[in-house]
Amino acid sequence: MRTLKTFAVASLLTFAATTALQAQERATAEEAETMLAGAIAHYEDVGRDQALTDFNDADGGFRDRDLYVFCVGPDDTMVAHPTIVGTDVTTLADADGLEIGNHIISIGRESGSGTLDYRWANPTTGEVEDKSTFIEAVGDDVCAVGYYVE
Repeated sequence: MRTLKTFAVASLLTFAATTALQAQERATAEEAETMLAGAIAHYEDVGRDQALTDFNDADGGFRDRDLYVFCVGPDDTMVAHPTIVGTDVTTLADADGLEIGNHIISIGRESGSGTLDYRWANPTTGEVEDKSTFIEAVGDDVCAVGYYVE
């Protein structure tokens, strides 16, 4: 009986520690907004070419856990992203078929900034999850940072 109680307590502690660790790995809305603001300031400070180089560099300072900067160029192709640079953004749809590429372009170019909610694969979990993305036009590009909603 004592072994069963010890196992139960150990299991509970392991679950609590795992849950806490997962919560720390998941970025917040505030962190996503801060990263986008920093990316926009960087773009304006160093210029388009250097900014896009830095956004695409895994060690460029614009990736943190499940956060990353991505940008769409004036020709509707992804010019900054961890995995899909060069993709025609107008062909992108989320897990539910929402044409997210067209929405991101529209929000950035027509409104200047905004948000979009959709379902996308989380790079840290590999699972399709709810995502909310902050979008802002800068120069000739539309840049964004999204966070995964719990």
